[in-house]
Amino acid sequence: MTGTGNYSAVVQDAAGSNLRFVASEHQFQTWGAPQSGTAALSEILASSNQTTVMTVRGSNVGIGATNPLAKLQVSGSVGIGTSYAAVLPPADGCIIAGNVGIGTTNPLARLQVSGNVGIGTAYAALTSPIDGCIILGNVGIGTATPTTKLHVVGTMQATVGLTLGSATLTSPLGAMPMFACRAWINFNGTLTTGVYNAGGNIASVARNSAGNYTITFAVAMPSANYATFITFDGNTTSVLSGTSEIVKSAGSVTITLFRASSTTLTTKLEYNPLDVSVAIFM
Repeated sequence: MTGTGNYSAVVQDAAGSNLRFVASEHQFQTWGAPQSGTAALSEILASSNQTTVMTVRGSNVGIGATNPLAKLQVSGSVGIGTSYAAVLPPADGCIIAGNVGIGTTNPLARLQVSGNVGIGTAYAALTSPIDGCIILGNVGIGTATPTTKLHVVGTMQATVGLTLGSATLTSPLGAMPMFACRAWINFNGTLTTGVYNAGGNIASVARNSAGNYTITFAVAMPSANYATFITFDGNTTSVLSGTSEIVKSAGSVTITLFRASSTTLTTKLEYNPLDVSVAIFM
């Protein structure tokens, strides 16, 4: 068919299904009975032992969309791959059996991007760093339900350092493992109101009597089998030697601080140091 008029071509199969090409609209239109068995329209369109091919030039293709704005626009879900032919994709989603390449013609991973990536509605108008990625929501590695910005189930490795806020935790020397402090506190031993200078994982500290303090953890330890490290200052108490006693439980630790008597080194006296530090390791 040649010319500039509004011509069309119609092909009809034995079951009553039709395929029409409308030149002025650059559209293929189908209507009629569903196809099945040996009378399928695809068998009429394709010659024996050949593949049916449809080419659209100079226009967009819409599936479920009457006004496609892209070369291929689908209103609904998409499934790609032989093994996904009988699998229902999620609503308005896409499932792909093979690898996907963006900016590359030979993707070697399920998703391979040659360039930068931005994910999230609020990041739609932002430029990602070169060969980098910006993500608005949470990221899960080894988990399908991340509850924080980065949620990892498994082992992480950093060979140089890790920056937390404005502080950098550098990689230590040696291959021995590291164990974190599970709770810590610094307070003035003369306290009467329970106010402490600084701490972590601390719910409260109370002075029960001279030199005797109970420190309650905000989150309890798994057991009482932890190590307690205590230092205290005696600059203004004429301390000759100092000792401490510890009573531990999973939820708290009670410490008693002593100094030697000013008259004899064998007598211990409870007292309130001006500076007390306690750290819990497990």
